[in-house]
Amino acid sequence: MASPEQLFLIRSLTSRCILQVTLGGGRKYFQPNTTMDPEYVNGTNNRQDGQDMIDMWKKQQKAKKLRAEYVWNKQQFDAVDPVTTDRLWGKFENKKYLFYF
Repeated sequence: MASPEQLFLIRSLTSRCILQVTLGGGRKYFQPNTTMDPEYVNGTNNRQDGQDMIDMWKKQQKAKKLRAEYVWNKQQFDAVDPVTTDRLWGKFENKKYLFYF
């Protein structure tokens, strides 16, 4: 089950998105449990409703005629051109995003 914070982010990203750059973790909460995580061989996704929120976000951005990029690794992130990208969504970890300052 998604936390209230995750639900807020899902609703924000798939409705009237005002965020231009969103980076973090928790990929498994945005893709159906019938799909595998692209990074971890044994990693399954977690959404029980069958919806792929990442795919939905991409389609919505395209429908709005925005140049949007979804990335999940450093190579993809480094390839993003900020001049030609209107929206960027990065999910760099299957679960919580582990980072250190």
